[in-house]
Amino acid sequence: MHVAPQSYKQLILEGIQDLPTDLLVEIADFVYFVRKRATTPDVFAAEQYALLLGQALQQMSAGAANHLEAEFEDYEQQYDTKIGASSYVQTLW
Repeated sequence: MHVAPQSYKQLILEGIQDLPTDLLVEIADFVYFVRKRATTPDVFAAEQYALLLGQALQQMSAGAANHLEAEFEDYEQQYDTKIGASSYVQTLW
């Protein structure tokens, strides 16, 4: 089944009539996304890779932070953190 491009354009125009601005913004963003993917696939792929890599690094950073928090969770209970520097030096000598 072959539908003329003009029919799709008309369908889209009719479909967005009377939509609130926030939905029109989403549609415009999607159109930009599709156009970029179609016109510059290499740039699009590089941007997608960078975005996914950034998200993965953020997740790794969050995981590392959670690990450190868990590692030092009861640090103050295990070690006397109230000892001053001079007391520490005296225990070394």
